[in-house]
Amino acid sequence: MLTTKSIPNLINGVSQQPDSLRYATQCEAQENAYPSIVEGLTKRLPTEHLMNTGITATGKTFVHTINRDTTERYSLVIRDESIKVFDLENLNEETVDTPDGVTYLDTSNADTAFRAVTIADVTYIVNTETTVAMTTDDTPSSVNTYEALIFLKQAKGSGTYTVTVDTVAYTEAATADLESSATDLAATLDAVTGLTATSAGSVIYLTKATDFTISASFDEGTEYIETFKGTAQKFTDLPTFARDGVIIKIEGDPTDGIDDYYVKFVTTGAAASIGEGTWEECAAPALNDSLKFDASTMPHILIRQADSTFVFKKADGTDHDTYDYSAFGWGERQVGDLLTEPNPSFIGETINDMFLFKNRLGFLAGENVIMTEAGEFFNFWRTTIVDLLDTAPIDVAVANRRVSILRHAIPMVENLILFSEDAQFVLQGGTTLTPKTVSIAPTTAYGCLRNCDPVSVGSSIFFAFDRGDYSGVREYYPSPTVEDMFEGTEISAHVPKYMTGNITKMSVASHENVLVCQVAGDTDAVYVYNWYNQGTERLQSAWHKFSFGTDVEVLGTDFIDTDLYMVVQRTQGVFIEKMAFELGKADTGASYVSLLDRRVDTPSTTDKTITLPYEKSPGRDIEVITKAGVRVPVSTQTDGSATVVVKDTLNDVDDGASITETASTSVDYGDLTTATSTADYGLITDALDSVEFYVGEGYEMTYTFSDITLKQQTQTGGYAVIADGRVQLRYGNIIFADTGFFQVEVTPDYRDTSTHEFTGRILGSGELVIGSVPFESGEYRFPVFSKADQVAIIIKNDTPLPSAMMSAEFELNWSPRTKRIGL
Repeated sequence: MLTTKSIPNLINGVSQQPDSLRYATQCEAQENAYPSIVEGLTKRLPTEHLMNTGITATGKTFVHTINRDTTERYSLVIRDESIKVFDLENLNEETVDTPDGVTYLDTSNADTAFRAVTIADVTYIVNTETTVAMTTDDTPSSVNTYEALIFLKQAKGSGTYTVTVDTVAYTEAATADLESSATDLAATLDAVTGLTATSAGSVIYLTKATDFTISASFDEGTEYIETFKGTAQKFTDLPTFARDGVIIKIEGDPTDGIDDYYVKFVTTGAAASIGEGTWEECAAPALNDSLKFDASTMPHILIRQADSTFVFKKADGTDHDTYDYSAFGWGERQVGDLLTEPNPSFIGETINDMFLFKNRLGFLAGENVIMTEAGEFFNFWRTTIVDLLDTAPIDVAVANRRVSILRHAIPMVENLILFSEDAQFVLQGGTTLTPKTVSIAPTTAYGCLRNCDPVSVGSSIFFAFDRGDYSGVREYYPSPTVEDMFEGTEISAHVPKYMTGNITKMSVASHENVLVCQVAGDTDAVYVYNWYNQGTERLQSAWHKFSFGTDVEVLGTDFIDTDLYMVVQRTQGVFIEKMAFELGKADTGASYVSLLDRRVDTPSTTDKTITLPYEKSPGRDIEVITKAGVRVPVSTQTDGSATVVVKDTLNDVDDGASITETASTSVDYGDLTTATSTADYGLITDALDSVEFYVGEGYEMTYTFSDITLKQQTQTGGYAVIADGRVQLRYGNIIFADTGFFQVEVTPDYRDTSTHEFTGRILGSGELVIGSVPFESGEYRFPVFSKADQVAIIIKNDTPLPSAMMSAEFELNWSPRTKRIGL
């Protein structure tokens, strides 16, 4: 029975399911091909050479992209106790001053040890292997260790004031003037050996070299005089006169220490004087090692300075050069004691991640989430104990039946999604996040890789998980049926053994619905996921691979808009390259993009020699193509050399004829009217040094069809495989658009490969014009003549010319042994 099998599109990527279970639009393998719902299956866009970083040694590397604005974009590279910043717009290395050295960057695991978050001109960098500590500084003490205030509260023209120090009572007759009474009483006390007393207003400041007890009374009642030695019951009891710097603890409820706070007297007069002033809330005196963070163990900061240089330093508030960085220092304890204001929970812990959420900088440490004061990205301390302000820092722990060390925090809409290695939590706090409204609830229990940060796009988060020798990816999103719940759907279920080793980095381009994954087991490539939703239905879910040659290790990737910036290690050193993910992109003055990796636009040329800004890598050939689309043959290229020499003699590939050019000081191919075939390279009529061209590495696109299977629809709406009979493929038909080249390889099992090539040159076509590159749309028919499950059919394109496959159709002969009937 002669029939056809249609494949409506080729844009659903690789599937590792059995061929009979795959969708027709899925394939066996796909490399360097891009599945677009608009343009079909195309050869991916090339990488463009941006710069050589000058880094030559190999090593584990951390890469962070700083996207300040459309004119200032930088790549931050950390390795081997060094920090470098590269300008992605002007393509130069920026100056980075390191006044505090780079000891904080000391690690043998730079690729996993660092996290970074950029806020305006400041990039916070944390070493997750460093334990955070406090300094040995104590909080400020009161003026004297042993001191007291005696407050004469009401005047009385008669009577006696009695002050008892330890067990000795001292008396003084009262006068009608409180200040005079205080002066007299102070003189009496000051005359006692071992006591020092000074008065101001109606207050006496008393000190002693050793500890003492004190009490006071008046003949007619206790409301006339009061003493304060370190504590007071109520803030309103305190006098408005005192010694500058005296600290008093306000006890409040004496049975509960949580409402205690401390105040310090600040005079309006000279420092260290006794006089009138105000009481200000302060920290408890002489708290051991509890004043401030050790800045050398806290995250460091990289600051873009006004002159476009950078400084990497501790956040200790010290100035650098002529710049005032006093505001760039971690805050100190201002109020409270270790009960009312304990040290942040990251003290004594390593910081596992940093994030920005609702105008707060946040850290993850252990099972805790710690966030700064709102709008103050350097302050983790409360400014008052008297009231819990909405802007106060937040320090809250997750509650789970198992220990859940938090590794990642990703903001999503109004929530902060927290990831441990085996569970997920949601931090909520309403529209305004405050210490009073914050809460953390467990949501799901999916595994998550600790060293691969999840990425968010829209209302979803992608996160990687371990699958033994391989990795997978889940998409995390709010449940459409249950409020405040989340679901994690595996988007890599159909490719369980595709990504070898752990996923080390993920990057996402929301404009193009593209996820890019770096994988530890395949460092010379990235794995790409394309998706497209229509309503609640996912119409495209495509995994595939981009490879960049054998002499490359991808160190870091990040999207800026639709461009993927890549930091890559090659034999020569570390380079920065860029690859566009832009639909409809075309070179200036052309309708297509010349497809050469590490592409350079018209580099330096002398006679027939082109000097590249990099050395040729092994495993790939350098190619040259003019901006008119003519491929220029290369005669000499050597691994490790930065020069290539183009030919002045063409060898026609089709018939082997030698086409010799007349002598010339420049490369001038003339019109080559004697050529019998130009299928391989086309014609050049100008000298190369007067022609604009692209040069770069050729790379190959491949797409391997799944085995063709026959299916029939079932009554329940699914499809059942027709296993009966023999299916013999006769011809294949590929529908293409705006294509300059591709070839189809047909390899029956245990037989030789036959190659069928489409060059875009069709006799009689209006596109076949001398001096231009023809791009055709239509159908290409090729023979197969093999059993459907015993043949490999591969589409390839190893030229710089584009190809776009819309769909495919196969003509086959089905010979069933029986006839099916419905039951």
